[in-house]
Amino acid sequence: MATTLRLLRPSAVSVDSRLTTTLALRSLQPLKVLTASLSTQKGADAAQQRVRETALKRKVPQETELLATEYKVFKNKTLTRIIGKLFSSYKPRYAAVAISANIYTRCRDLDYRDFYIDTLGLPDTYQTWFSVTQLHVWMMIVRIRNEENGRNIQQELVNHFFNDAEGRMHQMGITSGRLINQSLKDLLAHYRGSLLAFDEATVRGDAAMAAALWRNVFKTRVARGQELAYLTKYVRTQLFRLDALTSYDLHRGYFKFDMPDNNLPL
Repeated sequence: MATTLRLLRPSAVSVDSRLTTTLALRSLQPLKVLTASLSTQKGADAAQQRVRETALKRKVPQETELLATEYKVFKNKTLTRIIGKLFSSYKPRYAAVAISANIYTRCRDLDYRDFYIDTLGLPDTYQTWFSVTQLHVWMMIVRIRNEENGRNIQQELVNHFFNDAEGRMHQMGITSGRLINQSLKDLLAHYRGSLLAFDEATVRGDAAMAAALWRNVFKTRVARGQELAYLTKYVRTQLFRLDALTSYDLHRGYFKFDMPDNNLPL
């Protein structure tokens, strides 16, 4: 009996030992699962962190490029605004150059020979051309004074007139610069005197206009009363027509002077 108990005791101990081991292993299993879960979570967090870092690295250059683009746009707008302010005062003058060129074309291309030379008997000379053209330039100046940019247009019109006058001197074979300069000074003085005379005559009446035309167009030639009367009427008519001219047509040269009648109708 004793022998039997001794034989059975180790078996009982073995069973208890296995049971204890099994229970211990079972108790460790949740810990392993928890450890594995924590490891997986850490890996996921690390992966998300890497994704965020990568996105941030990509975003920073994009934002930097966007800021650089915005700065360039701001810089260009600022530069354009500064340049615009600097050159805004020159815009009326640049516009006046083109406008006055269109206007002077109508004064330059006059077919004045039939009336002023053939009918009125004025000499076919450079001085006659200058006097007749000057008369029409003055009529245009009267109209230009009503324009917003009239001062600049008037100055550029006079510049075109005297540039043409100098060019015609070269065409006549005059090569002396000193002679040309002196002639231009004399013509300028004559132009200023004529301008004042015509302006005064516009206010004073037809008699004053006839006297101004005789002094500045006929010069020393004796003019008949019929000739002076017709030319005075012609000037008044052209001033009236020019006054009704729109700024749009004026600036583009969409007009022309009436041709005087060679039969001198009154």
